[in-house]
Amino acid sequence: MTALLACRDAPPAPRGADRPASVDDSASDTADEAEVTCTDGAWRVVQGRLCHEGAAARPFGANAMHVFGPGSGDMSAWNLSLAREFIGNVRDVPLDGWPLQDARGSWLHPLRNVVEDNRTHGLVTILSPMGWDGADALLGKEPSEAPFRAAYDVRLAEFAAAFAGERDVWLSVWNEPYAWTGEGFDAERWRADMQALIDVVRSTGNDSVVLVPGSHMGQGTDVWTTHASALVDPAGAIVFDVHAYERWLLERTPAEASADLHDLDALGIAWMVGEIAPMNAGVLMDPRPFLALPEVASRPVAAWLWKRSDTDLDALLDASGAPNDRDNHAWGSTIRGLASAR
Repeated sequence: MTALLACRDAPPAPRGADRPASVDDSASDTADEAEVTCTDGAWRVVQGRLCHEGAAARPFGANAMHVFGPGSGDMSAWNLSLAREFIGNVRDVPLDGWPLQDARGSWLHPLRNVVEDNRTHGLVTILSPMGWDGADALLGKEPSEAPFRAAYDVRLAEFAAAFAGERDVWLSVWNEPYAWTGEGFDAERWRADMQALIDVVRSTGNDSVVLVPGSHMGQGTDVWTTHASALVDPAGAIVFDVHAYERWLLERTPAEASADLHDLDALGIAWMVGEIAPMNAGVLMDPRPFLALPEVASRPVAAWLWKRSDTDLDALLDASGAPNDRDNHAWGSTIRGLASAR
């Protein structure tokens, strides 16, 4: 991952005590599906739920790296309907035209090509900026303090304008902001940072879904409880994006995670799991109990990572293209099975 910009790698975080692997039955009925009356139209947020063409929707997919080469046909073979596309070089990635070789030697394919290929295979695309120039990651940074912020806003606006009116193309405004430890974190700054990024997107006329991260490198959601309602979006199309790693898979029991997610549901906000995997900061985790929670089952999910590898424990496929179940809690088969069930 270092060569592609290690967007998720973070310093080892404090671990909780060992947690049981099964879901506490007492919490399994805490996420009753809300009654939602969906309006017609593509990909709208209604009463805290995603709706598509008049029906509640919960697309299930994976993070992908098609910017290095489009080709999502094998994702549709798994019944995946969502591709969260890694963009590690926001500065240089072309929007249209021909592939471009960046300063690190990577060939970057136009985002238009990525989107059209995903659309051909029935996939919603989330364009997810994760690094500025292929080396400088967004994770852990306060957006307002990033040295490239002014130029980033220009590119974010260009992304938004290029895909305005295309409701099956969503835009993540930032990846995994603020320090893992929470040191110096201020909830009001989160609100101001996120509002400014939303405003950049909406200033272009783009009214599609925007993904807004939490705190603590994307794993913190307490700030949504206190400040999510303060965000103003004229399009009414915010989906909050939680990354389920150590804070959710190790530091909480499944029952605790269920209760906290149920509290998010009670806020009436739309949220999704934008990343989840068995390995993040060097400790193997079992994502299966979390994915089995009723709160998670009713929301969109994007697993990390659509990739072929016999050595990367997070890769969903092995080198042959079969589900990768090697020493990773049957990660590939787990995601394929969940996708088939949806």
